[in-house]
Amino acid sequence: MSSTPPNTDALVAHSVRVLQTWTPARIRAAEAAADVGNFRLAADLFDVILADERVKSAFQSRCFALGGYPIKTEPYSEGEAFEKAAEELERDFWVSAPEEQRNHFLTWGLGLGVCSGVLRWKNGGKVHNNRYIPQLEGWHPQHLSYDSSRDVWRQTISSGATVDITPGDGAWLLFTPFGKLRAGTNGLWRGLARWVLFKSYAILDWARHGEKAATWVAFSETTTVDPKLRKDLGNSIYTAAKNAVVVLPPGLKLDLLEATANTRDIYLAQVNAADAAIDIAVRGANLTASVTTGGGRAAAEVHERGESKVVRADSQSFSSFYRQQVSVPAASINYGDGDLAAWLEWEVDEAEDVKSHAEASTTLQDSLSKARKNGFKVNHEKFIARFGYDYLEVDPDFDPHPPVPPALAGKEPGKNGDEEQPTGESEDAEDEAPEAVTRALNAMGDDYVDKLTKQLGALGAKAIRPTIAKLVTAVEGAPDYHHALAAVEQVFDDLPPPYELARVTEQALMLAEHVGYFEAHAESLRQLEP
Repeated sequence: MSSTPPNTDALVAHSVRVLQTWTPARIRAAEAAADVGNFRLAADLFDVILADERVKSAFQSRCFALGGYPIKTEPYSEGEAFEKAAEELERDFWVSAPEEQRNHFLTWGLGLGVCSGVLRWKNGGKVHNNRYIPQLEGWHPQHLSYDSSRDVWRQTISSGATVDITPGDGAWLLFTPFGKLRAGTNGLWRGLARWVLFKSYAILDWARHGEKAATWVAFSETTTVDPKLRKDLGNSIYTAAKNAVVVLPPGLKLDLLEATANTRDIYLAQVNAADAAIDIAVRGANLTASVTTGGGRAAAEVHERGESKVVRADSQSFSSFYRQQVSVPAASINYGDGDLAAWLEWEVDEAEDVKSHAEASTTLQDSLSKARKNGFKVNHEKFIARFGYDYLEVDPDFDPHPPVPPALAGKEPGKNGDEEQPTGESEDAEDEAPEAVTRALNAMGDDYVDKLTKQLGALGAKAIRPTIAKLVTAVEGAPDYHHALAAVEQVFDDLPPPYELARVTEQALMLAEHVGYFEAHAESLRQLEP
């Protein structure tokens, strides 16, 4: 490809006139024409489909969603030249593909199955460090066709001439997210067309029903009324203006005929069915639109996860289209090598099920705790890598085998009643812990439970004292109840994980378990005494 971009100034889109009135027969004609490569009727039909408020909203939600995710570029290969091309592409992308053009290609590409356009090379000259920046310009596909005998796409331009187009040549663009083979067959318009037509009929019938919900009817009380008089009276009532006054001749009576059945529900059900089908076709789900009572949050989470998958698919198809037909020609012109063109990537992550993730995290951490208690050594780095908890970091100061509280471990009764003296530290605290607990319990006598509660309670109070102090300070500094409530919530939001309190609690549970074993052992010995 030349180092100078092609001149596309002569390529101007043809004017567009859209057929507005559609019937089932015309829809079938549009489908038949698209099957042989003529997209005029199909493009007209999809233009009308987009006028439906539900369709328009669904396409906007899907196509605009891509712009809400961060974008990055991936070099095509390793090397300084590839990395430089990727960096410059990331800077130029927003000039090259502004939101309205990106949304145009996505809407028509998904809806019709194909969308054509041209590349405009910014200002016709070199800009931004001597680089040409191509800009996307999408066209209405009404004048697009496909010649299957030559396997060539053709476009009619403003001069009336029909020219062959070659996507990727630096001038023409052709976006086919479902593939070029029978592109018009795979577009969403085929499924949407009849639903939108069905919905329009339901709305018209609904309006007609409202207009004719009550009708004036004149009937004869006798059999001697002149038929001509009755006919003239009927015509007069039909053509009467608003708030007209009717004077009836003798023998006739005027009554109001009203619909007794609640037939409006029929039309509402038809409109709702059409809306649900539109949402499913375009957005992949309709749960949030159909939920009226209860389950709203669950429906929203399911809908969000399904929609993120759709957006991810759109990002992949548009990324391939942009690289092949925009980045490669630009790299050939600017760097002399199309292979330097980088890939675009949107960081579309599937919506996270927070509740399920939290429950799974709790279960896994419980398993870790039990594994440590049963003597297994846990590799925390492998655990984090395996289950993807990248927000967790290994605490170098964490002791998986905390020592027994000093008030209990390694102490024996002194000479002065409750006075206790240390006997020295054990060389292996983990192995000596049960013996230390047994000695301490023997030393306490019958009131060991009360002493255990008192000692562990003091440790727990010490662990929670900083939090209580923060809460007291927050409440005392608040001018009123609402500020105090907000201050308390802020304190809890800023609290670090309660490692110390958790440690004390775990120790209390372990000691309580040993107490139970000790009591059962002592009771069994008493039962064996003669």
